Amino acid sequence: MKKIKWSILIVLLALVITACGFDLDSTAYVVDIVNINDTSAPLYANATIINSYIEEEEISEFETLLTHHLSNVENVRVEEIDYTPSGVAEFSIPMFGGDTFTGSQDVFSIYVKHQNGQALIYFIINQEKYDALDAEVYETQYQNLDLSQSTIKIEVVNDSGKDVIFHTSGVFVNGSPVPFDESFTIEHRDSIELTLGDVLKESFKFHTDDDPKGYTMRLITSMDLP
Repeated sequence: MKKIKWSILIVLLALVITACGFDLDSTAYVVDIVNINDTSAPLYANATIINSYIEEEEISEFETLLTHHLSNVENVRVEEIDYTPSGVAEFSIPMFGGDTFTGSQDVFSIYVKHQNGQALIYFIINQEKYDALDAEVYETQYQNLDLSQSTIKIEVVNDSGKDVIFHTSGVFVNGSPVPFDESFTIEHRDSIELTLGDVLKESFKFHTDDDPKGYTMRLITSMDLP
């Protein structure tokens, strides 16, 4: 099975911590989503976190904050992005399969559930871990994280050799708003880019009866299994 590849950009989580929000930009592959249940251990998404207005003299504090809350943090450095010095680092985000999400010690996780011929793809926040990250961001940067000011984006690449159908709502698809249920057929080697809309992002702030205890879990899209 090909190891799943996710890339996450954050200006806070690729995570970008700026203006109390973050951008999450990730890439997944259909074959990995189809085969996620073939392994009992989680797969790991490759992620990049970017924090604007981080100077060289602040990079050590930035690295300490990240290592307190994210997994496998590495390659921490300063880059100039849009003429702004920014702290940049890579880290890992776990992706789980199985009939039930049983929990994660990471702030952010991806969960894929196979059900009735579909793969349901969820983005999950560990509330206790998120609150701890938020508290340290406030302590060091004097601002709170705000999902409503953030961007969460996932591109799914169809490497299955067949056309694949996605069903989604409450998101932007390839940059265009899709407020109601709509289906999209993605050809082999093509991809679909899904960006969570404002209502869906805001819903992460509220725990529902359907959420696992201590987590908020929101459906990003469903995919017909090829």
